[in-house]
Amino acid sequence: MSEQRNFILTCRQEHDENGAPEEFTTDLYDLVDVDDLSYLSSDGLPQIGTRVAPGMLLVGKVGAKKSDERSKWNELQLLTANCQELQNYWRSRIYDGSLYAPEGCTGAVVAAFFEPVGDRVQAVVEIECQDALSDEP
Repeated sequence: MSEQRNFILTCRQEHDENGAPEEFTTDLYDLVDVDDLSYLSSDGLPQIGTRVAPGMLLVGKVGAKKSDERSKWNELQLLTANCQELQNYWRSRIYDGSLYAPEGCTGAVVAAFFEPVGDRVQAVVEIECQDALSDEP
């Protein structure tokens, strides 16, 4: 049996471009091209047991960009916009601050939680490495 190795990844909450805290969430406003985020809880953390592959979104986090007066939309424009226009609208206002699994990070989530860091929080995700998983009966 091989020695168990774990990745511990963190994603700290920062202030967005308007000075407000970033938000941990699964509501990523069409910022990411991911078909299935069902493995994320409503607060943006992965569920225990989630299988992880390199490049996979692990923690959902967004922040607001500085608003541009010229690009404001009125309610009618928002209601009549097509999907592509809405996606562009959100991408111009919200940025993706999510945590993605790095290269070589393959395995399963064994812990995911928030911990305080000063006046903010950080997400912590622990992943049991694939090579340690493969030796189990």
